[in-house]
Amino acid sequence: MARPLLKGSQLFGHLPACGIGEPKDELEVFDLKATRAQCADDNAELLQSLREDVNAEALHQITLDDHAKGRMTKPVPAESLDCSQVCRYQRRIL
Repeated sequence: MARPLLKGSQLFGHLPACGIGEPKDELEVFDLKATRAQCADDNAELLQSLREDVNAEALHQITLDDHAKGRMTKPVPAESLDCSQVCRYQRRIL
């Protein structure tokens, strides 16, 4: 059970059953080509819907501190990145 969590799992298609809980009916599998074709429109819609968080400045400072400690690369403005091959998704809190 823990091995897929430690080593990662495939992003698309069906995942093997872990044996915990009740099996669910088969869910729709993402069509990778259709998802990529929709990326630019989805990205633009998401970026237009975002607003600055009240904690943005503190979070940015924490990020800069992590960079200074060698934990991550230096942050850059999102506008400077070529995200034409990346689909952005808003994080959902369950």
